[in-house]
Amino acid sequence: MEAEVSDSIRKIQKFSRYARGFCIFFYITLTLVFLAGVVTVLLGVRPGAKINFGPYAITGDHFVTPATKAWGMIVLVAIFAILFTGLFHLHRLFRNFIAGRIYTSDNVNHIRQLGTLTLEMALLQLVMPIISTALLSSGVIDPSLVTPAPKGTAYLFGSGVLPGFVTGGIILLASWIMDLGRHTRDEADELRRDAELIV
Repeated sequence: MEAEVSDSIRKIQKFSRYARGFCIFFYITLTLVFLAGVVTVLLGVRPGAKINFGPYAITGDHFVTPATKAWGMIVLVAIFAILFTGLFHLHRLFRNFIAGRIYTSDNVNHIRQLGTLTLEMALLQLVMPIISTALLSSGVIDPSLVTPAPKGTAYLFGSGVLPGFVTGGIILLASWIMDLGRHTRDEADELRRDAELIV
């Protein structure tokens, strides 16, 4: 039994080494994408680039008003803050797995944070189209600067809301189960130590 557990831990460690490498790769990729988005919004360049706000998109050369620049930056920061934070927790989680630390309170916390971030992203996908529509209908965003989403197409935000909430809930449930398992193992270890002292 112990040999099987050790073999499973080695497999987890091997997978985690590759996964941590992918985390670093995605860190670099996300950083480049984020910087490109910031340049697009703040400088109003890259006419071929397009940022989707749900019911409409704005091309790079149409970020010419303070309102479009401000809303573009808010959207970019909100999305990438969640993505970068999620990668941070994933990287830490895989680092712990590589070190052989599996059932720890630190890992439970990382998994719980990943579940919370998934729920936050789903909430963001739900709220962003509403705010975008309100800004457009109130005239804060100039209608001449936007490209309406084609009729019948799903918004970038909102298309994955329900799966996002379900996934976030499942991850939080997994963290709770893992925490219960950790407590049970700790209690069993303590009882075994007490029994050994009595003997």
